[in-house]
Amino acid sequence: MELMILANQVVATHLQALSLPLIYRVHPTPHMEEVQELIKLAGNLEIELELAEEDVVTPADYKAFTGVFAQSSAQKVLTNILMSTLKPAAYSTTPKPHFGLALDEAYTHFTSPLQRYCDLLVHRILHAVFEQGRDRRTSRAKESFNLRHSSCHNQINWKILPQNILQDFEDHFTSVAAHLSEKERIAQEAQEDLDGLQKAEFMKAHTGEIFSGVITGVQSYGFFVELEDVLVEGLVHVSSLKDDWYEYRSRQQMLVARKNRNQYRLGSRVEVQVKSVDYYRQQIDLIAVSGGSVGTEWEDDPSDLEPDEYED
Repeated sequence: MELMILANQVVATHLQALSLPLIYRVHPTPHMEEVQELIKLAGNLEIELELAEEDVVTPADYKAFTGVFAQSSAQKVLTNILMSTLKPAAYSTTPKPHFGLALDEAYTHFTSPLQRYCDLLVHRILHAVFEQGRDRRTSRAKESFNLRHSSCHNQINWKILPQNILQDFEDHFTSVAAHLSEKERIAQEAQEDLDGLQKAEFMKAHTGEIFSGVITGVQSYGFFVELEDVLVEGLVHVSSLKDDWYEYRSRQQMLVARKNRNQYRLGSRVEVQVKSVDYYRQQIDLIAVSGGSVGTEWEDDPSDLEPDEYED
């Protein structure tokens, strides 16, 4: 993998140095608001996270966060939330940083021309450079440069490719970059949909069985549990919690029982039973069998409750 990333970097840097058009692979910086929400959530779980610079998010911050998460019992949950703050990567004709790879320089996709169209296009422009590129200013010039080597960088101040070929590449790259990003998004959604259907089909055969899992998300209507043995996520709806009346604490990401103070919170381990599976909606309904924890005394804080939860 590291060699593939390095190869992609080298090709992007080389073509950029030759002032040639290219389709770059870019990855935007996450929204600061989402990162701050993660920091607040971690703080409510008594996990301290800090940005190196108050108003800037860097890849180094994410690396530091994962190191902190590794010391927590909620490592997997928090890591998944961290990953969800990342924006999708895309294709662009303008070189921009790649946040996920911690790269400030140009980066492209080059190593898989049989699998990705972008890689094939990059191979084509490289082939054009090697076969038709001008390695000297004029045909009469004695000094030439090796267009296959970085030694030519900063040495060439003329157009390497004929204008018509150069224009064809520029026009095609400009027209296809956004299209490739959109098709990639559609393909990813289709794959996720297929995965969801396969998981639903699998769990339908296990209706009524009991699994151990970890709470991966808490909402006012219930909490999500990832079943450890099968890596499938389902929902325990709050209406199925018959032992008490549960209130949603958004800051602490937990549901708290009013009388017995039982809590279901992010990262807690529980045992659940598969109640039902809706195959086409890819929805798996679970019932809590055991788990959660008994909290200490707490006072109602209206800022922690959803507006409609003041009413019985």
